[in-house]
Amino acid sequence: MPEAFLIIKSSFMQKKLHTHAALFCCMMFVGGGLRANNNNVVRYNQPQLTLHNAGFEMGAAEWKPIAENLVGFEIVSDSLHATEGRRSLKIDLSRSRDFGSGNFRLVSPWLTLPGGGEFEFTMQIKADAPGRTIAVRVINGVAKQALRKDKQKRSRLAGKEECGTTWTPITINGTLPTAEKDSYRLALEFEAPGIFWIDQIDFRRNGKSICVAPELEARLTPATVKTKIFAAAAEAPLEIWLVNRSERGRNLQFHIQQTGRLTAETSSRQIPIAIKPQESVRHPVQLKLPHADDYRLAWSLRDESGKQVSAGVLRVAAQNPALPAATAGEPVWGMHLNATNMDITLPILRQARVRYLRNIFQIYWNQVEPRSGKWQWPDELLAYLREQDFQLLPILGFPPRWASVPAKPGGTELLNKMPRAMAEYENYLREVIARYGKQIPRWEIWNEPNLPRYFEGTPEEYGLLLAATVDFFKQTQPEAKLAGLSLAWSDDNRELFAKAALSQQKVQPQALSFHPYEKIAPEEALVDKMAQLQALAQHAQGYAPELWATETGY
Repeated sequence: MPEAFLIIKSSFMQKKLHTHAALFCCMMFVGGGLRANNNNVVRYNQPQLTLHNAGFEMGAAEWKPIAENLVGFEIVSDSLHATEGRRSLKIDLSRSRDFGSGNFRLVSPWLTLPGGGEFEFTMQIKADAPGRTIAVRVINGVAKQALRKDKQKRSRLAGKEECGTTWTPITINGTLPTAEKDSYRLALEFEAPGIFWIDQIDFRRNGKSICVAPELEARLTPATVKTKIFAAAAEAPLEIWLVNRSERGRNLQFHIQQTGRLTAETSSRQIPIAIKPQESVRHPVQLKLPHADDYRLAWSLRDESGKQVSAGVLRVAAQNPALPAATAGEPVWGMHLNATNMDITLPILRQARVRYLRNIFQIYWNQVEPRSGKWQWPDELLAYLREQDFQLLPILGFPPRWASVPAKPGGTELLNKMPRAMAEYENYLREVIARYGKQIPRWEIWNEPNLPRYFEGTPEEYGLLLAATVDFFKQTQPEAKLAGLSLAWSDDNRELFAKAALSQQKVQPQALSFHPYEKIAPEEALVDKMAQLQALAQHAQGYAPELWATETGY
């Protein structure tokens, strides 16, 4: 049996998994976000009461770019195009590559805005050519779009705001509906290539502005925005961004405290910085990352009296290029992700030695054949990901509505049904294999079919579907590796589902996949889960499949 193991920075985790690697062949794909398991939880996107950086003198700080199916975009702080301030935010989509229905959004941090109040949102926009448009939304933490069309009044265009080569003010006003949560964020949507500038945002609730422009403002960021992973031991190039809005020069102290998560080593550094009146500067700084570790950089800015005027936290990581590779088997490190912010995400994943990607390349049946005989293929996205030297693990299944069995009485209209005819399902497989079989050697059959929101059929029906898929691949792409089950381990009925699905005749995919999310110590529970799944396969089908963890986190 080939050996494979997951390399993890923690020496305990590495040792634990390597000890058991000879017992179970495990190709590991890792996805999902980290969730802390104690009371000292670091919570991200916690709603705030005020909106900072409304003039974008700090670049895109605190604002989050979301690029869906786009690469090649650039966001910079621009001092050559500004209104009253020193800088605007330039969003360059002129060289973007669009893989399907791509668009770009810039969203503010989450804000606490109790519903029911009157609001007014204003901003300045400009573009490189006349006739460009920007859509503006206010989004709630629960509802996809809190301010529905019949609930908000626009002082300009209904829907999208038009802009040209000169600064154009826009205003949106209305009433915030009472929602399940008080968390709202602003979203600016750009749907076509071009260059855009935005500046001087103001958000007023009940006539009072929630935008603030402190006299002194700072941030700490990597010199290369797309890089937060560095080689250990090495110097990490960072930048301190400073804005002085006062009428006098300032002599400031920038303090950085560096703490390693694994080593618990702490060091600190103090940097004196002089800044002129009404000036914004970027100050380079090099920090040594001595170990392969996850570092917390807590920084603060203090004025001449020693008073703290700004503070924040930056997290960076260092990897060890000399970490050992698996002695046999294949690379085992992967990530489950969506096709968003690929410009930022993919370089980081390459630096972290991630080779396999799950979910980003979607060829669900309902996406590639939305109407019978009408095929649409993500060929360009596949070519781009292969250029980046990634291997893919596509998920097969999820028939379109026209090819699904009717919903059960009281059931949902989700695209989670069994195919109405196996001949149609096999035709979908035939088309996919003919197009991508030579480029993609590994496939996963469905996602978490033991959860009703992903599969409305019975375990036995999934077993028949899996057996038919395995048999079809043996005839058409015998060298391929297939993973079945894709179990959500959080479901209490997972064992019953797996037994019933594997009890069908000839259900022997080369691998069984599972999603071992854990609240605590996933490295402790992982080996036990692998043993349970291996025993199920041995008892039901009399064989020892590979085990793929295709999502995990804690």
